[in-house]
Amino acid sequence: MTEATCEVAKANAQTAKEEQHINSLEAKQIEAQIERRVLRSPIEGIVTDIHKKIGESVTGGTTANDQHVLTLVRVNPLVVTIHIPTAAAMNVFVDQKAQIQFPDYSLEPTQGQIFFVSPITNAGSDTVKIKIRLINQDNKLRSGIKCLVNLLPKP
Repeated sequence: MTEATCEVAKANAQTAKEEQHINSLEAKQIEAQIERRVLRSPIEGIVTDIHKKIGESVTGGTTANDQHVLTLVRVNPLVVTIHIPTAAAMNVFVDQKAQIQFPDYSLEPTQGQIFFVSPITNAGSDTVKIKIRLINQDNKLRSGIKCLVNLLPKP
């Protein structure tokens, strides 16, 4: 009788191990399903708008509207875009420094660096687009605030 009881116990233990393995596989499958539903951004930023409702299906649709799930804003670095007269733009170059001031706000002036000088002049306004990268490590500066830009001379 004890030999039979021992065999039954071994069989029950084997069954429990198999159930544990099956449950482990099911848990991994559920974790993989959850992982497929997680949104990850290649940039660090702030979500400003969510375009889908909770529980709404999101697929890799073919139209642009199907693909917009949320709006993510990157605030470090900030980009300051200015338009200057073509004559002045002739003396502006990539990597040139610029002093940025915020006269309407109690913010300290900071320095940025030009990373784009358009090769095209806007014929209607006779201006050239310039883009300046502004480090905003502590996020003290808000996107969209007015600023004054003073382009610093070449060193």
